[in-house]
Amino acid sequence: MHSGVATNRDHINGTLNVNVRLHRSGTKFPGAFPRLSCPQPIGCYSLNESRQFQDYASNVSYLNLPHRTEFPLDLNAGIERVQRKGEAAHKYKDIHDFCRYICNHQQELSRPSTDQKKGPNLSYDFVTFRGILRQIMCTPYERRKDYRLMATRLNGTIYLAKVETEADRLERESMTKQQLDMCSWGFKFEQYCTTEDPKMLPDTTSPVNEAKEFDCVFHLTLNGLQLLFAAEMDGIKSNAT
Repeated sequence: MHSGVATNRDHINGTLNVNVRLHRSGTKFPGAFPRLSCPQPIGCYSLNESRQFQDYASNVSYLNLPHRTEFPLDLNAGIERVQRKGEAAHKYKDIHDFCRYICNHQQELSRPSTDQKKGPNLSYDFVTFRGILRQIMCTPYERRKDYRLMATRLNGTIYLAKVETEADRLERESMTKQQLDMCSWGFKFEQYCTTEDPKMLPDTTSPVNEAKEFDCVFHLTLNGLQLLFAAEMDGIKSNAT
């Protein structure tokens, strides 16, 4: 399929095909620029080294850039001990973890209602991730890869999650050791630039653990639509924990 959204509207295979190649990148948009508010952080959650959900900032890291005398940085240091993420317990784990956060904070995120509905009655039109919003916005300019999203509507809120395509699966399963090591370089760079305590220097001797994750939850308004989204944060800039 072309880039598009998997829904329950198509009774055959549950997919909506969108031929993005009908769009010309660079074409001037004739309408007005949409009203977009600045994203506001409202919460956070973490995934530990076993990818288990934690409803607090256990994995937050603080920006602490290396001095210029420390360059060049050795991104291969300790790479033989890297702890990689591994395969997810199920294919929708990211949205599952986000929904766990939502369930734990329904009182702050829901609109007042007397309806006895199952599930949260959120004050938001869409729940998704920063990466999915970026992917949607880049759709007219993507020429190489297809993608698939799953859309689920519950109590008026649409939840968007990414679905792995067959091409994505084949690419993931055929990655060589060199490709895996190159992916690990980014995590090692993060280790050089962040610390668990803003008053301490980064610990670059410990094995890099790619499974640990810290996510911030934001809300914004787009042309009157209320969006709630999560975004993985490599580090934050702060002088205090």
